[in-house]
Amino acid sequence: MTLTLYKMDASPPVRAVYMVIESLKLPNVKYVETDLLADDHFKAEFLK
Repeated sequence: MTLTLYKMDASPPVRAVYMVIESLKLPNVKYVETDLLADDHFKAEFLK
């Protein structure tokens, strides 16, 4: 099972989640860069 983190580097909550993932050394984490200012969250691959 793969954990997917949709992230925007300017987001403090995302950075907090990233730090938890790194400190727990969770395997199989997929990071997907998302730009909410460019409406990436409305694209088909995000909505599925």
